[in-house]
Amino acid sequence: MRFMWDNNFSNEEIANRMDCSVRTVRRWGVKFMDELERNVAHTDRRVNNTHPWKLSDAQLLEIAEEMTENPFQAIRNLPQVYEFNVNERTIRESLRRRAGFRCCNPSVKAEINVNHELARLQYAFRFQGWTAEQWRRTIAVDEKVFSTSTDGRRHVWRPPRMKYNKRYVLPMRHSGRITSSYWCWVSGDGPGQICNIDRRMRGPDYVFLLENLLLPGVTERYPDEEVIYIIEDNSAIHRSRPVREWYAAHPRLQRLPHPPKSPDLNYIENVFSRMDRGRLRQCRHRLQDLHAAVEGAWQDLFEDMDFFANLAESQCHDGYKLSLKAGGSYTKY
Repeated sequence: MRFMWDNNFSNEEIANRMDCSVRTVRRWGVKFMDELERNVAHTDRRVNNTHPWKLSDAQLLEIAEEMTENPFQAIRNLPQVYEFNVNERTIRESLRRRAGFRCCNPSVKAEINVNHELARLQYAFRFQGWTAEQWRRTIAVDEKVFSTSTDGRRHVWRPPRMKYNKRYVLPMRHSGRITSSYWCWVSGDGPGQICNIDRRMRGPDYVFLLENLLLPGVTERYPDEEVIYIIEDNSAIHRSRPVREWYAAHPRLQRLPHPPKSPDLNYIENVFSRMDRGRLRQCRHRLQDLHAAVEGAWQDLFEDMDFFANLAESQCHDGYKLSLKAGGSYTKY
């Protein structure tokens, strides 16, 4: 309104654009004129306003402590709980303007405990000195269940710069109407291969993928005799005896001791996220549509090879430093 008033819009034009009455615009015009005469910035108007806040400092502190303790609760329930004579909007504005809280979409991360944090710290400390070229030659392998999610949208009230604080992170949950499981591998030089798999895959089935898809693919991409490092999570099938024996028989492929609950330290998760934001968001109503969307999203990855080089450098090389800085807790990846 102040911008339009400064630029000589008529009261009627301002009222139409602001969806208010002409009388309201006139009253604000008097205040704007007074500010000009007193040479007071419009943003400082509240400082010179003697009208008290509807929520006292003590009441706001009580609400802020409640939101710190239970940041995922709905604001609409608080007026009835505390019996304050204010509405939901007043509480929202007071939390935002006076207490420094923000209403945001929560980050969704795998739930971790103290032991996980310690393992992540040790892992990050061990590999923080690796070069970008070493990470680029490292193969990221994982399984992914693509699904039609039915989870409702949630919000969290948190202070600034606390996005990845454990208190304000939403633990990951899996649900969906239609699901399909895939196995794939990528490296810093681009995507490898993707394969539809049975979700109840056993050790011998996984060995078949390693022998017939992973091994031929990585040896073709890296024909030299240097060691190729593999990033895998700690799922039961990856730790099964047939898989351990297969890796023992192929010493050129060395698995890194990836810590549990650490998808943010495996850059293939960013590849899955990119696939989800593409074709997979558009058509997933039937199983055959889901298969077609996954295959199409995978082929789209070949059009941006720089994406993988940047991931190998930033996700692994910089991500480990962030993990150390966070004390083994959540990172932005």
